[in-house]
Amino acid sequence: MKYHELKGILFDTNGNLIVLNLIKIRQFYNAFLQVEKICKLRNKNIDISENSCKIIKRNVANDLI
Repeated sequence: MKYHELKGILFDTNGNLIVLNLIKIRQFYNAFLQVEKICKLRNKNIDISENSCKIIKRNVANDLI
């Protein structure tokens, strides 16, 4: 995402920070990191099936809604 796009999402026309949008972006980022960590476990000696990873991703996505 480019700077001007992010600026349009985070600030209103008066230059005030839209806190709700900031919180939503942070929640999405945190959810992404959780899924990424869990899916990386598959590359280690821990057996996590592909189906389990998809279920976890779906559950995290549902938490964002």
